[in-house]
Amino acid sequence: MSVCHQERKVLVSACKPVVYRVRPSAFCCQRLRVTHYECACSKITPKIASFIDVNYAISVIQRCDRRVPPHFKCGSKFLSSHNYSQICYMYT
Repeated sequence: MSVCHQERKVLVSACKPVVYRVRPSAFCCQRLRVTHYECACSKITPKIASFIDVNYAISVIQRCDRRVPPHFKCGSKFLSSHNYSQICYMYT
């Protein structure tokens, strides 16, 4: 099993309740901080991306003390710098 596959598996397991807008657990936040973006984002297909509330996902990542860079692309979702500045304060 590849390192990326294992990282994704643990991240999905740890953070599954977040999909239902349950506050992330300490373990979920820890996984969000250490999982490599390229491991998670490489599996975000346009179909999966259509189910993701990007603003909420970014707010969760930020609440877990991980920075999301401006102009960041994950799968088919792109975060513009304009949206980034608004999102930083949207869910605090």
